[in-house]
Amino acid sequence: VSLKFAAVSQHPSVKKVIAFSSPLEMRTSTAILDYPSRFIYQARFKKGILPKVKKKAEMFPDRLSLAEVEAAKSWEAQQELFFVRINGYASIDNFYELGSAVNFIPQLKIPALIVQAQNDPMLTTECLPVQLAENHRFIHLETPKIGGHCGFMLPNDKEHAWSEYRAL
Repeated sequence: VSLKFAAVSQHPSVKKVIAFSSPLEMRTSTAILDYPSRFIYQARFKKGILPKVKKKAEMFPDRLSLAEVEAAKSWEAQQELFFVRINGYASIDNFYELGSAVNFIPQLKIPALIVQAQNDPMLTTECLPVQLAENHRFIHLETPKIGGHCGFMLPNDKEHAWSEYRAL
Protein backbone atom coordinates (compact mmCIF):
# COMPACT_ATOMS: atom_id res chain seq x y z
CA VAL A 1 0.00 0.00 0.00
CA SER A 2 2.81 2.40 0.90
CA LEU A 3 4.67 1.73 -2.33
CA LYS A 4 1.57 2.21 -4.45
CA PHE A 5 0.65 5.40 -2.59
CA ALA A 6 4.14 6.83 -3.04
CA ALA A 7 4.15 5.98 -6.75
CA VAL A 8 0.65 7.15 -7.58
CA SER A 9 0.24 10.21 -5.38
CA GLN A 10 3.79 11.56 -5.60
CA HIS A 11 2.77 13.55 -2.53
CA PRO A 12 5.44 16.16 -1.70
CA SER A 13 5.54 15.22 1.99
CA VAL A 14 6.53 11.62 1.14
CA LYS A 15 10.30 11.70 0.70
CA LYS A 16 11.18 7.97 0.89
CA VAL A 17 9.33 4.70 1.21
CA ILE A 18 10.22 1.31 2.72
CA ALA A 19 8.40 -2.00 2.36
CA PHE A 20 9.18 -5.30 4.08
CA SER A 21 7.60 -8.62 3.07
CA SER A 22 5.33 -6.87 0.61
CA PRO A 23 3.00 -8.87 -1.67
CA LEU A 24 3.74 -6.62 -4.62
CA GLU A 25 1.86 -8.87 -7.05
CA MET A 26 -1.38 -9.72 -5.31
CA ARG A 27 -2.79 -12.39 -7.61
CA THR A 28 0.07 -14.83 -6.97
CA SER A 29 0.39 -13.82 -3.31
CA THR A 30 -3.28 -14.55 -2.75
CA ALA A 31 -3.14 -17.78 -4.75
CA ILE A 32 -0.32 -19.05 -2.59
CA LEU A 33 -2.76 -19.08 0.33
CA ASP A 34 -4.48 -22.01 -1.40
CA TYR A 35 -1.42 -24.24 -1.00
CA PRO A 36 -2.05 -26.88 1.67
CA SER A 37 1.23 -25.92 3.35
CA ARG A 38 -0.05 -22.33 3.71
CA PHE A 39 -3.32 -23.26 5.42
CA ILE A 40 -2.25 -21.61 8.66
CA TYR A 41 -1.62 -18.32 6.86
CA GLN A 42 -5.01 -18.43 5.14
CA ALA A 43 -6.71 -19.18 8.46
CA ARG A 44 -4.86 -16.35 10.18
CA PHE A 45 -5.67 -13.95 7.34
CA LYS A 46 -9.35 -14.85 7.45
CA LYS A 47 -9.48 -14.58 11.23
CA GLY A 48 -8.00 -11.09 11.05
CA ILE A 49 -10.05 -9.79 8.15
CA LEU A 50 -13.44 -11.34 8.87
CA PRO A 51 -14.37 -8.95 11.73
CA LYS A 52 -13.35 -6.02 9.52
CA VAL A 53 -15.50 -7.28 6.64
CA LYS A 54 -18.45 -7.75 8.98
CA LYS A 55 -18.04 -4.18 10.21
CA LYS A 56 -17.86 -2.94 6.60
CA ALA A 57 -21.02 -4.91 5.80
CA GLU A 58 -22.78 -3.06 8.61
CA MET A 59 -21.44 0.27 7.34
CA PHE A 60 -22.24 -0.41 3.67
CA PRO A 61 -25.29 -2.70 3.49
CA ASP A 62 -25.82 -1.71 -0.15
CA ARG A 63 -22.54 -3.46 -1.08
CA LEU A 64 -22.61 -6.47 1.21
CA SER A 65 -24.82 -8.19 3.75
CA LEU A 66 -23.77 -10.01 6.91
CA ALA A 67 -25.65 -13.06 5.60
CA GLU A 68 -23.42 -13.11 2.51
CA VAL A 69 -20.30 -12.91 4.67
CA GLU A 70 -21.49 -15.80 6.83
CA ALA A 71 -22.45 -17.87 3.76
CA ALA A 72 -19.13 -17.43 1.93
CA LYS A 73 -17.27 -20.60 2.86
CA SER A 74 -14.84 -21.06 -0.03
CA TRP A 75 -11.71 -18.96 -0.33
CA GLU A 76 -12.81 -17.91 -3.82
CA ALA A 77 -16.17 -16.65 -2.55
CA GLN A 78 -14.49 -14.88 0.33
CA GLN A 79 -12.06 -13.12 -2.00
CA GLU A 80 -15.02 -11.83 -3.99
CA LEU A 81 -16.49 -10.36 -0.82
CA PHE A 82 -13.29 -9.27 0.94
CA PHE A 83 -11.54 -7.68 -1.99
CA VAL A 84 -14.05 -6.88 -4.71
CA ARG A 85 -17.50 -6.11 -3.36
CA ILE A 86 -16.56 -4.29 -0.18
CA ASN A 87 -14.07 -2.08 -2.03
CA GLY A 88 -16.15 -1.42 -5.13
CA TYR A 89 -13.89 -3.09 -7.71
CA ALA A 90 -15.45 -4.31 -10.96
CA SER A 91 -14.01 -7.83 -10.63
CA ILE A 92 -11.29 -9.83 -8.94
CA ASP A 93 -9.06 -9.19 -11.98
CA ASN A 94 -9.69 -5.46 -11.61
CA PHE A 95 -8.77 -5.67 -7.91
CA TYR A 96 -5.51 -7.50 -8.65
CA GLU A 97 -4.58 -5.09 -11.42
CA LEU A 98 -5.32 -1.92 -9.47
CA GLY A 99 -4.22 -3.27 -6.09
CA SER A 100 -0.84 -4.70 -7.01
CA ALA A 101 1.96 -2.25 -6.28
CA VAL A 102 4.19 -3.91 -8.89
CA ASN A 103 2.01 -2.25 -11.54
CA PHE A 104 2.74 1.21 -10.15
CA ILE A 105 6.24 1.21 -8.66
CA PRO A 106 7.94 1.92 -12.00
CA GLN A 107 6.48 5.44 -11.56
CA LEU A 108 8.37 6.03 -8.29
CA LYS A 109 10.29 9.27 -8.17
CA ILE A 110 11.56 8.93 -4.59
CA PRO A 111 13.96 6.42 -3.02
CA ALA A 112 12.27 3.10 -2.23
CA LEU A 113 13.73 0.25 -0.21
CA ILE A 114 12.00 -3.08 -0.78
CA VAL A 115 13.10 -5.97 1.45
CA GLN A 116 11.81 -9.44 0.58
CA ALA A 117 13.23 -12.42 2.48
CA GLN A 118 14.16 -15.37 0.29
CA ASN A 119 12.42 -17.70 2.74
CA ASP A 120 9.15 -15.71 2.87
CA PRO A 121 6.40 -18.32 2.42
CA MET A 122 3.88 -15.72 1.28
CA LEU A 123 5.78 -14.18 -1.61
CA THR A 124 6.19 -15.48 -5.12
CA THR A 125 8.90 -14.63 -7.63
CA GLU A 126 6.47 -12.07 -9.10
CA CYS A 127 6.92 -10.14 -5.83
CA LEU A 128 10.65 -9.78 -6.46
CA PRO A 129 11.13 -6.94 -8.95
CA VAL A 130 14.77 -7.85 -9.63
CA GLN A 131 15.00 -6.48 -13.18
CA LEU A 132 13.08 -3.35 -12.27
CA ALA A 133 15.40 -2.67 -9.33
CA GLU A 134 18.46 -3.22 -11.51
CA ASN A 135 17.23 -0.64 -14.01
CA HIS A 136 15.33 1.82 -11.82
CA ARG A 137 17.05 4.84 -10.37
CA PHE A 138 15.01 4.92 -7.16
CA ILE A 139 14.21 1.28 -6.34
CA HIS A 140 16.60 -0.64 -4.13
CA LEU A 141 15.71 -4.32 -3.61
CA GLU A 142 17.24 -6.41 -0.83
CA THR A 143 16.60 -10.14 -0.57
CA PRO A 144 18.12 -11.48 2.66
CA LYS A 145 18.27 -15.28 2.94
CA ILE A 146 16.10 -15.37 6.07
CA GLY A 147 13.37 -13.28 7.57
CA GLY A 148 10.23 -15.25 6.83
CA HIS A 149 7.07 -13.28 6.39
CA CYS A 150 7.46 -10.08 8.41
CA GLY A 151 9.81 -11.91 10.78
CA PHE A 152 13.34 -10.61 10.61
CA MET A 153 13.87 -11.48 14.27
CA LEU A 154 17.29 -11.17 15.90
CA PRO A 155 18.42 -14.00 18.20
CA ASN A 156 19.63 -11.80 21.07
CA ASP A 157 17.27 -8.85 20.75
CA LYS A 158 13.81 -9.33 22.23
CA GLU A 159 12.88 -5.67 21.80
CA HIS A 160 13.56 -4.98 18.11
CA ALA A 161 13.52 -6.85 14.82
CA TRP A 162 16.27 -6.59 12.21
CA SER A 163 13.75 -4.83 9.93
CA GLU A 164 13.40 -1.99 12.44
CA TYR A 165 17.16 -1.44 12.52
CA ARG A 166 17.30 -1.70 8.72
CA ALA A 167 14.51 0.83 8.31
CA LEU A 168 16.43 3.32 10.40
